[in-house]
Amino acid sequence: MKITVPTSWKDVTLRQFIELGKVEALGFDELDSQLRVLSILTGIDDEQFLSISVPELKGLIAKTNFIDNQPKTTKIDYSYKIKGKRYSFDWDASKLIAGEYVDIQNYIKENKNDNLHKVLAVYLKPVTIFGTRKRGCYKKNSNGVWMQTLESRANTSEFLLDNVTMDVVFNMSGFFLNRWQRLMRVTQLYLEKLRIKATREAEEALQKEGFSIYTDGT
Repeated sequence: MKITVPTSWKDVTLRQFIELGKVEALGFDELDSQLRVLSILTGIDDEQFLSISVPELKGLIAKTNFIDNQPKTTKIDYSYKIKGKRYSFDWDASKLIAGEYVDIQNYIKENKNDNLHKVLAVYLKPVTIFGTRKRGCYKKNSNGVWMQTLESRANTSEFLLDNVTMDVVFNMSGFFLNRWQRLMRVTQLYLEKLRIKATREAEEALQKEGFSIYTDGT
């Protein structure tokens, strides 16, 4: 039986990466973990590897050593063509609308790796060959701003699982996650300013109505 094992992240899909992330949590011993990794990367059932010779098995396992290292991050692209589908990629988190911001927060909070395809689908926007919005994938919200529909995002996230490889994912996610973390810090400061402003305005309104405001300094 000829077994082909991926030898770089360029050969690993996002779905396989998510499954690889679950191996450690299974609590297997080293050999069972290695067999599980081989199974995920090749699509062959774990048990089938027990029928091959020890030297051949060791050789297959050695080919998977690349998973211990992430590829070097290269300059990010603003557009991607993935299996014939075109997307623009805007990693500027400050351009997110509120709903997208909340969704990404929840995705990362739940499990960053398991939901990585959903996070990427927020940033990847379906476009035509000319870079314009792809028909049927967008609608205007109540403020008249064009936004990708939830159905389109769901389709994109599902498509990414088996069609985007991890060299591309590492490149995209490395950039936007760094920017996301910075945006989170800025947003927290902004929300605190809004809270203080709202409190002050509420106090002024109550005082106009003849109520006294007492605070304990907290």
